[in-house]
This record gives sequence, structure tokens and C-alpha cells, in this order.
Amino acid sequence: MPGDSPPTADTKSGGVGLHVECVTTPLGRALRLCTEPASEDEIVIRFLDDSPDRVPAIEVRGCWTRPVPITLLAAILDLPALTRVCGTASLLGGSIDVRRGDDGWSGSLTADLAGVDLGSITRDLSLRLDGSARLTLSEVRFDGDRLTRLAARISGGPGAIAADSLVALVRTLGCRPGNAFGATRAGGAVRFDHLAAAVTIDASGLTIDASTGPGLLAVGGVGLIEAPLGPVGIDRVVQALSPVTPLVVPATTVSGWLLAMLPLPPSGPATAHPPAGEAVGPPPSLRR
Repeated sequence: MPGDSPPTADTKSGGVGLHVECVTTPLGRALRLCTEPASEDEIVIRFLDDSPDRVPAIEVRGCWTRPVPITLLAAILDLPALTRVCGTASLLGGSIDVRRGDDGWSGSLTADLAGVDLGSITRDLSLRLDGSARLTLSEVRFDGDRLTRLAARISGGPGAIAADSLVALVRTLGCRPGNAFGATRAGGAVRFDHLAAAVTIDASGLTIDASTGPGLLAVGGVGLIEAPLGPVGIDRVVQALSPVTPLVVPATTVSGWLLAMLPLPPSGPATAHPPAGEAVGPPPSLRR
């Protein structure tokens, strides 16, 4: 890639580092993020259009086969939300091919996040868990800022889930009580030593497959909660993740953001809007 005596920066943590440099390309300015020690791993951020009267066009492409501490990436890109959501101990690897234009972000990515802090990632959601997990995103596709398909696998344990969150998984998402479910008590935390599931989100809704273990959550080899038998509608997903309100689809900032970001069902409207007067935005932990 052509360059012109670019400024560089090196940041290291835990034996894995990032080498960052600004370069010029035939398509415009670019930022290269390469893993250290030197390898073929790199992610290139190209700034394609700096017109003041338009949303800046940006293209991000590349892959990291060696996991990079999320704290490094958050510091370099000035995105503290990464550590607020994933926790300071998580590592990130994967590939990305996305572009931002006038209609928002479109493209695809994969990611492998190890050491995810479940308490951090569920901090602003109604479903609350604690513990550590590995999250593998084998496919994420989005078009115009809207997710079109997500395929992921999560595994972890030991940890804990709030008892009311366990009940919400049954009432809202249609999960099935396991043999250990009856021992839970309202208002407390329920311990588990096993968390494992494959998750798919697309226009048909949310599908959870936990058939490879004793359940979605289990303790002592006995299932606390088992996966739903079929897809769950996007409206139920929004209700399960949003702060509790008496409405079927909660009228909150979080629910507005989820409705604007999650896939629309085939018969859904062209766009989904939050209730009048309600701001749309991600949960506080996702903001910069």
C-alpha cells in the first residue's frame, strides 16, 4: 500500500500489540492497524469522502487472526464503550468488510471475543447475568444500519443470573424450565456452572439451540433453563431486553434503538419508529 512517511504508534499489552500508521492510498487517507509482532494481520480504515455537506464515507476491511486486547482497540479508536460493554479482560479477533455511506453502515463481519464480562454486557438490559463467557460471531450482516442476519455461539460458566431474569426467559422468550428450575427463589441470584447456546437472529426472529449440553443454563449437570422449541419474534426479543414497562413493546430509549437495529419480519413496515417524543439510541454503556 503506498504511503508518505506516515506517523505511527505502537501499543502493546499482554504480549500482543497493535502498530498503527496513517497512510495515503489511491482512494484517499487510511489508517492501518497491524498486530505486533509483525504479521499479515491488518485492518485498514479508509476515509473515502470528507465532503463537509455529507456523512463521511468510510470503508473498513481486514482481519486479525491473533486476538487483540479490547482495551488497546478502545484506546486507539477512542471508543471507551468497547471496554464498558465487553469488560477489560476480553480479547478480540476476526474479520470485517463494512462501509458507511449516506444510508449508514452496511457489510459483514466475524468476531471471536474471549473473556467477555457478562455483567458489563448486560448492564443496561433487563436480563442480567454475571460471569465470564466466550462469544463467537460466525456471521454478522447488516444493511443501512440494520442487522439482517447474526449467527453466534456463546459458552461460559460459572456465573449467576438474576432470578427474575430466569423467569423472564420463560415468560417472554418462551424458554422451557429445566429440572433445576424449581429450586430458584424470586429476588435472588441463581448460580450456574454451564452456559452454552447457538443463536441466530434474522427476519424470522431469534432461534436458540442449546441441544449440545444439559440446557441453555445448567448447574451440576442439571438444566436450569432449556431453549425455546422454535423461533421467537423480534417484538419478544425487544421486550425481553428492554427495561420493564407495562407496555407489550416497551417505550424506552433502548427499545427504540433495538427496533431500529434488529431485522424486520417479512411483513413488517419499511421502517420501525419509536413512540413519539422518545429518543432513539443505544444503551448508555454503548455510548462513547
